[in-house]
Amino acid sequence: MKTIDLNEFSLEELLSLHSELPKYINKARKAEKSALKLQMEAMAAEAGFSLDEVVNNKNKTQIGFVKAKYRNPNDFNQTWSGRGVKPKWVEDSRAPLPIKYFICELTSSQVLGTSQRECLLPSQEM
Repeated sequence: MKTIDLNEFSLEELLSLHSELPKYINKARKAEKSALKLQMEAMAAEAGFSLDEVVNNKNKTQIGFVKAKYRNPNDFNQTWSGRGVKPKWVEDSRAPLPIKYFICELTSSQVLGTSQRECLLPSQEM
């Protein structure tokens, strides 16, 4: 690697170099990435696979999203799946009401993505 004596540059030259440097860094990264991809494709082909088969392994178990089972009737943006530590609003609200009153029911408008979940209120029976 060549060494450059930056002390010989003026402030304007240093600022110009500073503004141009990211372009050259990105260009070098892309070149190295392409070369690495070609090496990896060759290694995969040697083993009898495509690079896509090796990199995008579909046998992984995916952790899915757990939908909300409980919703705060006072603030519909606060939900809880029933897993993990109970949120503060559940602990604060549970004293007068059993947890069953916070269960969310899916509405047809929510299936379409336009509304919130309805929660049972104390006046409704489960």
